[in-house]
Amino acid sequence: MMQAAKKKLLIVDDDSMLRDALVHMLERAGHQCEGAADGDEGLERILDRGYDLVITDMRMPSMSGIEMIRAVRRALGPNPPFILLSGYHDFEEDELRAAGASLVLQKPLRPRTIRESVASLLAG
Repeated sequence: MMQAAKKKLLIVDDDSMLRDALVHMLERAGHQCEGAADGDEGLERILDRGYDLVITDMRMPSMSGIEMIRAVRRALGPNPPFILLSGYHDFEEDELRAAGASLVLQKPLRPRTIRESVASLLAG
């Protein structure tokens, strides 16, 4: 039986502890993961390297997750899918989806929720 190719994921979050925890957890789930500290770095990596899926925080210094998603959508179209993370409750999910987020998850995050969301989006 052939093993499925590892999917390339990017985790963009200014909280290094959360970013590192997500990278570690998703690598253990069999993915190839990289981290980026903010939206500027995330955008540069996505345009330069390409990813199968991106998980990004909504609010970060310099460039927000929403601004990064919009820039990627303008440059690359509908792919890659994005999971947008928010620790705040003052957002409209429809607005975030209109900006290009595939899924919006509320912090604090449950590991199982992240793993299942990633698997679901990668499966199409």
